[in-house]
Amino acid sequence: MAEGTTVAIGLVEEGAIDAVIGVSCMSVLQRSFEPVTRAAVPAIGIPLLGDGCSNTTLDYGWLFEEMEKFEGLSQHTPLSVSLLKNQVADYFQPPVLNSCFEADNETEKLALKMMAVGGQRIRPLLAVLAYQSYVPEVAETVQQNLALIIECFHKASLIHDDIEDDEETRYGQPVLHQTSGIPAAINVGDYLIGKGYRVLAKTGLKPEILAECLAVVAESHVKLAEGQGADISLSEKMTEKSAEDMLYIFRLKTGEAVKVALLSGAIAGEAPLAEKEYLSRFSEYFGIAYQIRDDLNEFREENHSANLLDFPFLISLLNGKMRQNNQELASILKENNQNMFRENVEKFGITHLTEQYLQNYVDNCYAELDKLDNQKMRLGLYSVMGKIFKEQSRGQ
Repeated sequence: MAEGTTVAIGLVEEGAIDAVIGVSCMSVLQRSFEPVTRAAVPAIGIPLLGDGCSNTTLDYGWLFEEMEKFEGLSQHTPLSVSLLKNQVADYFQPPVLNSCFEADNETEKLALKMMAVGGQRIRPLLAVLAYQSYVPEVAETVQQNLALIIECFHKASLIHDDIEDDEETRYGQPVLHQTSGIPAAINVGDYLIGKGYRVLAKTGLKPEILAECLAVVAESHVKLAEGQGADISLSEKMTEKSAEDMLYIFRLKTGEAVKVALLSGAIAGEAPLAEKEYLSRFSEYFGIAYQIRDDLNEFREENHSANLLDFPFLISLLNGKMRQNNQELASILKENNQNMFRENVEKFGITHLTEQYLQNYVDNCYAELDKLDNQKMRLGLYSVMGKIFKEQSRGQ
């Protein structure tokens, strides 16, 4: 129960609610159901019998009937994403982490520290969601290890990215290479990659399943490195990159990170081949949409970045438009001229064009999800999509 529509919708969007029985006047119910539906949360609305929120009543018989109604059909029961988030969060608390990282040397102590600090843990969540969706019976050790493996790889990539991008903070704290030096940070990143492979090798999966997981992880590491290499060269070659070039980089970097999480869980759960193919394409579209959304959001922030290269997709679109009009963007980027850049973004309708790209890739995500036969997987990813892409309504 929550007082106020805004509070209730906020709880739904942050993943704290698995189902909603809404009781309110009809106008409020109408405004509330779009964001609730977008988050893939089952909901029913029971309108008050009179306008306004005072001096009215409702059909209590209907309300109690809905509250007590339950159909125990497991194949139609979606997984609780909010419960999974809590489970995943527990895996990165001292009891579990200390059993995996003995911290008997400086490298392992730093690795343990990096694993303990966290963001939203989306990638481990996706791995666990996929595993639980497909496996007939959940093995807690396998599930826990999948989360740890994916986070090991993720934290390693962040450590290396921070060095390559010369970042100063992450999660509101100084980055590892600032506190411990670049050589130590590189070594910890390498250690976490090895640790991830070691945990995977000892997870107890069937040999053929383990081989498939290892192949997927190794392939993603190669593609992530290719994407990062292309990203590193952007500062010198930004005006040579088209929008398609940027989409390719997004697919390699973020798309592969999502793919390795979902496919590792799906493979461990012995998902059918067709389902893994749909999840693979979904991951690529999701990664692209995620990066476009981040570019757009960062551009629109009031305290926006002082570095224009933080908006690579917008730059690629603007560069194309300006070239069509025999204009050059290079000098604006070289001088980091914020005002001129924003004037041209507005002049050529770049934010609107970016929104169109974003909507297209969000729609592509849903199109792949609709091909999934596994309802738990489909509804779970609907929920994730609704929470991350709040502003994008699903296309028809």
